[in-house]
Amino acid sequence: RAVELNEDIFLVAQKHDSMPNPAPKDIYRVGTVARIKQVLKMPNDATRVLVTGIRRMEIDSYVSILPAFEVTLKEFETESSDESMMEAVCRVVGEQLTAYKKLDRSYNDMIVSPVGSDKFIAEVSQSIYKTVEQRQALLQLKSDYAMMEDIYARLVAECDMKTLEKKIAGKVRANIDKSQHEYYVREQ
Repeated sequence: RAVELNEDIFLVAQKHDSMPNPAPKDIYRVGTVARIKQVLKMPNDATRVLVTGIRRMEIDSYVSILPAFEVTLKEFETESSDESMMEAVCRVVGEQLTAYKKLDRSYNDMIVSPVGSDKFIAEVSQSIYKTVEQRQALLQLKSDYAMMEDIYARLVAECDMKTLEKKIAGKVRANIDKSQHEYYVREQ
């Protein structure tokens, strides 16, 4: 219906995605007003919807629950960020993102927006935040600075994890090579 009427929609995550019929208590209160860009019919009667987020909003109250949730919204209250602090955090996030891209080659083209922009935050949340809970926690932060600081911490943690993964993989490869060499020598 929103597509036909060219209306925006409000998207909000479920706390437990395995629940087929969530109640209001099973849904986060902070979400995103979005515009539908494209609707794709997929195999098995599935539908995929491409949206663009416009702004964060918060559920004020539930008007109705069936057949779908209808809610009234209120502005999500945000705090302004100090410009010099934002510039500094954007720099360290940019540097950390560069380090992450070096550790994860498949990641190179995922983030294309300027560091610190709303689009950048959305792109990062989809790629380095692994769970709905982590993404929701980021969405609910009150300032752009707090969001960027959280992204920086996540990037540092992801870099540490990628470094450990590479170290473990290298150690396993070395053990396999040693075992194969010993086997080859025994067979000679």
